[in-house]
Amino acid sequence: MYNKSEVDKLISSSNYQEAIDIYNREFAQNPKGYLYLSEKAKILELMGKYPEAEAVCDKLIQENPKINCYKEMKADIMQKMGRLDEALAHYPKATVWKALASFIGFLILDATLFIAGIYMFGFNITPFIGNSLLYQVYMFIAVVLVLGAIVNLFILLSDIISNIKTINRIGKKRKELMNRLGK
Repeated sequence: MYNKSEVDKLISSSNYQEAIDIYNREFAQNPKGYLYLSEKAKILELMGKYPEAEAVCDKLIQENPKINCYKEMKADIMQKMGRLDEALAHYPKATVWKALASFIGFLILDATLFIAGIYMFGFNITPFIGNSLLYQVYMFIAVVLVLGAIVNLFILLSDIISNIKTINRIGKKRKELMNRLGK
């Protein structure tokens, strides 16, 4: 079974191949476990096996085209191989506005759930179903909608902050590379 601290010990003691074997075994058991592949790519990069690391990144990007950190990893590897123009093309051109647009879309959905829950609290259904078990279920659903919307809002805020940090980091890398290339 996979143990991250065990793998970290292997890496810190330069037992890279053993760590890669563990990640290969875990990925074989869980073909959607892309974390194992990304960790494998990082180890291959540490070993200086850039073409192999790039191939792993290609698989990650093919399976997860919207995850920018895989594109960033590939661009970093390309830089180390001296392929600067290609690296620049692989740094995602995501902007804060795209992240905010996504956030606003989910916020609208979240607000709709919140409003539906609040409306359910305010709507007196007692004349229709009385103070029965059905009423209790109705109120439980209202509470779940409101609390779910509040929890989801905090998750969305955390996600947007993380996305903005990633976008800024990648933007700095793009800018540095463009300066190196004189563009």
